[in-house]
Amino acid sequence: MIVSLCFCILVLLAIVVRLLMKFRRQQKVFQSKIKSMQDTIVEISRKHIEYQERLQLADELDQSLKSIKANLSTSIFDLNFELMETLSKNNLLK
Repeated sequence: MIVSLCFCILVLLAIVVRLLMKFRRQQKVFQSKIKSMQDTIVEISRKHIEYQERLQLADELDQSLKSIKANLSTSIFDLNFELMETLSKNNLLK
């Protein structure tokens, strides 16, 4: 009776040890997956910030181009107006 009880205890102890080893192995695999995901998140965050900076620069360039275009249009209109006035004063318009 004592022998079978000791045998059962040893079997249960062996099962517990095996489960602990399996748990630790799975824990290491999980930690490595988490580390990989964290690295991916950091890389995505870095790229996101980089793209936001590029987008901001593109928006600033767009605003600058719109302002330059407006100034250029005004200048061209003024030059055309001056040309018409000059031609009109010299009776060159037909």
